[in-house]
Amino acid sequence: MILCPYCHQEMKGPPKRAKKCPLCQNRVYALPGDRYVTEAEHKQFRATEAKEYRQKTHLAYREQVLGELLTAKGSGVVLGIKALGSADSCGFCKQMDGRRISLDDAIAHEHLRPPFDQCTNDVCQCSYVDILANLDTPSAPSTKLTASRCLWLLIVAFVVCVLALAVWSLI
Repeated sequence: MILCPYCHQEMKGPPKRAKKCPLCQNRVYALPGDRYVTEAEHKQFRATEAKEYRQKTHLAYREQVLGELLTAKGSGVVLGIKALGSADSCGFCKQMDGRRISLDDAIAHEHLRPPFDQCTNDVCQCSYVDILANLDTPSAPSTKLTASRCLWLLIVAFVVCVLALAVWSLI
């Protein structure tokens, strides 16, 4: 049951963001936690509680990202991250978009990983993708049997057979 905060009469269905009360015609605003308030209370929320809510969200996201980076470091497969801006990124986030950051730097310096403190949007919507290590590095010989390796193996086998026949025919 939703009561209008102005006339205290029951309303049909909760407002998603804002909705006029059918009886008193005043706008009723929805806040997080299924709270329904007047326009003045909504403005007060936007000025104070919304800022605190954004800060909590920002800190929770920052802790989540740090946890993911620490897990990635333990895997030994991730070398770094690449910052990704969103469609409505601010100027700072647009500068960071596509920037590659080593995993150690991203863990050590929180200003180098999303969410960015310098973001001018209400909530930084930037994210990142992992930069993975190339597991087929030259220092580790590849065991893949490619077409060129098959050809070389056939040539070597042919040469060995020819040499063996030549030695056998001399005996």
